[in-house]
Amino acid sequence: MIFNHEKAKILLKFLHLPLTFSPKPPATLSQTLQWTLERYYNLPLYGKKINIANNTNNTLNSKSEHTISEHSSKANDDHQLNNNNIIYNEFNNYEWKSYEEIYCQAQEFQIYLEENCSVEVGDLVLICCPTSEEWVIADLACAMAGLVSIPVDPMLGVLKIKQICELTKPKAILCLDSTLFDGVKLDCSVNIVKIGPLQKRSNFDSKLIANLSEKEDETYLFTLQPTSGSTGNVKLTKRTRSNWLKREGNRETILLINSLSSPSSRSWLWTNLMQGGKVAESSLETLISDSQIVHPTQVSSTPIVWDHISSVVRKGTIKPTASLDGTISWMNTLFGPKCRAVTNTGAGLSQSTRELMTSLFGSAFGDGYGSSETGGIAINGKLLPGVQIKLVDVPEMGYYSTDIPYPRGELYVKTSTMFDGYLNDEKTYQGKYQEWFPTGDIIQLLSPDEIQVIDRKSFTMKLKNGKFVSSTSIENSLKSSKLLQVIVIVEQYSGKVISVVVPNWDLFKVFLKEKGVEGLSKSEMCSSEKCRNEVLKELKRIQLSEGCNPDEILRGVLIKENLFSVEDGSLNPSLKISKLELVSKFSKEFQELNSNNVAENENDSIEKYLKILKDIFGHEVSMGNHWTELGTNSITVTMIANKLNSTFDSQISSSQIYRSITVENLAFELFNNTNATHHIEERTLLLQDIQSVLPQTDGTNRAVPPAPPQTVFMTGSSGFLGAYILDNLTKLGVKVICLIRSSPEKFYSRMEYYGISPNKNLIELVKGDISKPLFGLSVIEFNNIREKTHSIIHSASNVNWLLPYSALRHTNTLPVKTIMLLSNSNIPIHYISSIACAEPGSCETLIPDIPHDPASMGYGTSKWASEYLLSRYSKQDQGSVVIYRPGHLVPTSVDQVVGLNENDFVSVLISGCIKAKAFPPYSGAVEWTSVGTTASLIVQSVMKQKGPLPSEFNIFSPLSTNYEDLYQAILLEGYELKKCNKDEWNNILKQKDNPLNSVSFLLVDGLKGTNLSKRFTSSNIKYLERDLSWPAISIQNIRNWISHLQRIKLIPPPK
Repeated sequence: MIFNHEKAKILLKFLHLPLTFSPKPPATLSQTLQWTLERYYNLPLYGKKINIANNTNNTLNSKSEHTISEHSSKANDDHQLNNNNIIYNEFNNYEWKSYEEIYCQAQEFQIYLEENCSVEVGDLVLICCPTSEEWVIADLACAMAGLVSIPVDPMLGVLKIKQICELTKPKAILCLDSTLFDGVKLDCSVNIVKIGPLQKRSNFDSKLIANLSEKEDETYLFTLQPTSGSTGNVKLTKRTRSNWLKREGNRETILLINSLSSPSSRSWLWTNLMQGGKVAESSLETLISDSQIVHPTQVSSTPIVWDHISSVVRKGTIKPTASLDGTISWMNTLFGPKCRAVTNTGAGLSQSTRELMTSLFGSAFGDGYGSSETGGIAINGKLLPGVQIKLVDVPEMGYYSTDIPYPRGELYVKTSTMFDGYLNDEKTYQGKYQEWFPTGDIIQLLSPDEIQVIDRKSFTMKLKNGKFVSSTSIENSLKSSKLLQVIVIVEQYSGKVISVVVPNWDLFKVFLKEKGVEGLSKSEMCSSEKCRNEVLKELKRIQLSEGCNPDEILRGVLIKENLFSVEDGSLNPSLKISKLELVSKFSKEFQELNSNNVAENENDSIEKYLKILKDIFGHEVSMGNHWTELGTNSITVTMIANKLNSTFDSQISSSQIYRSITVENLAFELFNNTNATHHIEERTLLLQDIQSVLPQTDGTNRAVPPAPPQTVFMTGSSGFLGAYILDNLTKLGVKVICLIRSSPEKFYSRMEYYGISPNKNLIELVKGDISKPLFGLSVIEFNNIREKTHSIIHSASNVNWLLPYSALRHTNTLPVKTIMLLSNSNIPIHYISSIACAEPGSCETLIPDIPHDPASMGYGTSKWASEYLLSRYSKQDQGSVVIYRPGHLVPTSVDQVVGLNENDFVSVLISGCIKAKAFPPYSGAVEWTSVGTTASLIVQSVMKQKGPLPSEFNIFSPLSTNYEDLYQAILLEGYELKKCNKDEWNNILKQKDNPLNSVSFLLVDGLKGTNLSKRFTSSNIKYLERDLSWPAISIQNIRNWISHLQRIKLIPPPK
């Protein structure tokens, strides 16, 4: 049978299969266009939204078009579309054009340009068109004709488009609306051509492309791509036709959300087009509903889209759906069943949006980083293949490649997709940037292949005092704010740092209600001086907690009602914020803004404040110091409070110092006459945390871990209880992977301090941080740990009864979500909680309602929230979770006392009674529990082999200890102490300079203990391999504790 090319083409077209005649990839762009058409001519390329209700059709040629059903039912399986017959908006379907139709119309337009505009190969042509079918046809026509296209968005504005025309002097301007330039005088002779309507050519003439291909060489330009111009200086980057061919990718189905004048969107379109993929129109408002019709395989867009998705999810507008196997999938819910990856491009995300996207999509979400000049550089901080980098010192900003622990500096890069220079820049064109391109971004190098952008070299502002501050650095310091969607820092007129913000309105209203502001409309809230002042105070509080220096502190804030947009000039067409436009747009409001919320002499006050601390501690103190780092105890705290109150006429209390956490936070409270711990919306934070989206499993089927486990991953192994658990595990021959923050030397020094010697051969130390995503590990490191781990013990937490929930959530609550991610519904989780979260009088169930005072009951609230999240996880993903609630852990050795620290409840109680020379009029049992016995019980549970475990254990000694023993021990140590009545005791608790004030919520109603159910704990022991031996706590034990507190200088020796 004779089977020639033409017969094969007819047969394959009948079977609706792509042609595959090219034996090797084409060498030029012209050949690529011809090759693409031959392979994919019958497949759908462009989907245009249609209005079925009105039966309207505004396409280029209504006679030649086919509906979605004609193409999708005949295309390959990976191109089929699933119309769920759901009407989401007035445009509820798509009309598709094939490669053949789009190519023929592009060639028709090419011929029109050549015949009517006298364009020739190499001429410049400006495409000024919104994202549409016409834009794709015009760009393709320019490529076929060998013209150099200059893509711009009409929203850029006539004046800027005119500026680009004057720089490039194009032969023609291609647009949909020819009236756009009416009345605009251009300095160059240019043809203004309206795209369409055009008739589809009956046949595609491949000779036209072949003629160009014969002449095409490496110097032929493909495009002059304008940069974003977010800093006010638009440049035109050159790309040759051979450079444009370097793009690599897979065949995808994509939605066009952003302007095709954006380098990333246009590059993505062409990469997909040359692989036989298809594209469809969409918009920010209709993205989710469009996805249910088109079923994209990837979604890529700028932060404004992800902020919108974040708002939709948080409001509960859309609920997640389950896939066929019952798994909850946000990817399927939002973007359809075929979507594999979603990517942020163009600019950085806020912390809250990034966290939510990661929790919704897991590893399928990528935060992209790159530039118009270099193409992609990194995803989620990890360098892309083929990217080379180096750091260059920036002395004027204090960044050096020798910085510790992470080298910092301006990022220079080499990539495989580097641009070919700037227009009218001969040095660049001769190859200046072919070696290394300076990005202008300041990064810190986390590892050889991982970077983090921390600043921007060009966004440095000079203040009136002659000092420089970075607006990017300030914006990054404020990303933790949940009240605001957008924060932009500008400096204008007075040389002060000013912020323009857009609130997260749901949380913002709750925030203002707590401040006594209700019943205002959005516009009234934006103009209210009280609202501005409250926002300013909150942002300043965050800045101080992040360690910003005084010059970076905000002096004013402008609240705007809506997200920035291209229409109002605050966003450029690439959806990046234009700061110069903001300054111009809001100049009058900046002038009228009362930005004197901070006194001019505040810097002098801060210097005086730091001098007081230096005198007390005997060395220099910086604003970034934590009180715990400075070795603060009850004596120094009292000295600080007394000195500050006498110097600044303030009313700072000892507990306020403890709860402020850092020197900066206390400075804010001192100079703004407010208590930061009450300023924080504790309850709002708690609600947000416990209702947050849980991590999704990756769907991988793994073998059931062996029992008993051979390898355990553990956090908190250097803590009091954790060290004893680690020691017990290694004695049983279990390998333990320990997550640590400090060095190995400090870790093993801590073991010696506790008097234990775990088997080092069975310990693998991994440096990380529980408060960071993936514990600060790379994805590869995290997954390697998951593959090796058979059981997880999460013991790490900040055991501090003095701090509010807001100060503890990052270390005590949120890390359990990373633990869930590590477990992946397969590895058992053993969580070390506390009786602090249990309901007084029972402790057999969690507190049924949300803790009523997260500020005062911070530690217990943080543990309660963790248990709540783990309970949700266990029900949602059927993960195995066992919770242990120890009582107040104490050492029981008579010879040596270690482990107690100044913030333990026992320590605070002893030091408070000694300082007050008083003891409460109560008696009763105490939930003091032997740390050694507790560790032994937990390890037995972890190692259990037979049958299911109870889901929770309440661990405390059945041998009661009475508070009377504590009273006698303090007396025997020689301290003056007397029992007082209830009124006297409550007055002592109100004294702000007494440590007991910080835990008064535990003591005001009496020291009666929580009356935990001993039956509940005892009955659970039967599930373990052996019984436990509970040592009694004697008066001598308590005396040893007191001696230890003297050694660590928490209490003075008796007189």
